[in-house]
Amino acid sequence: MTLAEGEITELIGTIMSTAVDLEVRALAPGATDARVQPVVEGAIQISGTWEGVVVVHASQVLASICAQRMFDLGATEPTTEEVVDAFGELVNMAGGNIKALMSESGGRLSLPVVVRGDRYSVRVPGAHQMGRFEYACEGEPLVITVLESPAERPPS
Repeated sequence: MTLAEGEITELIGTIMSTAVDLEVRALAPGATDARVQPVVEGAIQISGTWEGVVVVHASQVLASICAQRMFDLGATEPTTEEVVDAFGELVNMAGGNIKALMSESGGRLSLPVVVRGDRYSVRVPGAHQMGRFEYACEGEPLVITVLESPAERPPS
């Protein structure tokens, strides 16, 4: 299966517009600086006829803006818990929409996992990158990476 950049851009644009009233602008590959620190990153696993992981990467600034808007906080700075909850919900929405594109008959989503900080690494053993889609939102980076898990699972 392949991912069409236009489809991913449309669904991410719809999610950000609907959930937090923000617009995204697609960027050329390699345009974002993944070293922007600190960051918030969320991942969600898809199981079914297609197996993979969707990773959503954003700056702490953008994740905070999303939480402020999702929870209607106005100018109040969101708590760490609010940032993690809001970002987890955005990851869940992205995963659900990508699952619908990739999996022919339903499938399942794991719970989203959200990591924040400035010195960590996330690894999905055996997975390979199907697509990396870079955006700007409120002048901050937003990156969606779709990883495909191997067709065969190792014995348990």
